[in-house]
Amino acid sequence: MVYAFHEEHSLAHSLLAGQRQSEEAGVARYGAKSIQWRLAAPWRSPADFAKKAKPGDIVITNKNFGAGSSRQQAVDCFLALGISCIIAESYGAIYERNAINAAMPILTYDPGKLAEVELQNGDMIKVDFVTGELTNKRNGKTTSINRFYDAQLAIYKNGGLL
Repeated sequence: MVYAFHEEHSLAHSLLAGQRQSEEAGVARYGAKSIQWRLAAPWRSPADFAKKAKPGDIVITNKNFGAGSSRQQAVDCFLALGISCIIAESYGAIYERNAINAAMPILTYDPGKLAEVELQNGDMIKVDFVTGELTNKRNGKTTSINRFYDAQLAIYKNGGLL
C-alpha cells in the first residue's frame, strides 16, 4: 500500500506512540532490485497510519521529509512498521543519512514526475532502485525518479552500514 503525506513535516515522533513491532519488517529488503506495492487510501492521523500500515507498504511524501528528526528512532519507526520504501521530493539531512545507514530504501523524485503515472488508490506500482524506473502496473505508465546512488546501493545490499 502507498500512503501519501501531504504535509511538510515529520510524523516519525508521533509514530513512536503507535509503533507496533512486526516480525515481517524488512521482508524482501535485501538484494531486491525492485519491489511492488498497492496504493491505499490516505490515513487521517499519524496514529491511524501506525494502525493501518502493513509490512510492504510505502510512503510517498513531499519535500523535506524527516526534517528535525535527528534520532535513529525516526527511521526505526518505519522499519518496525514494515514500511518497504519512502519516496519524497527531499529529506532532512540527518534523517537521510540515518535511513541510508539503516538500509531503509529512500528515493527522491522531481516535482511533477509522479503525476505522469496517474497514481490512484488500489494501484500496484513497481520501483527499480537501480534504474529509478517507477511503473504504475494498472495503466503501464512509467516515469523515472532518482535511483539509488552507488554508495546507497552498496549499503542497502549489505543490510546497513554497521
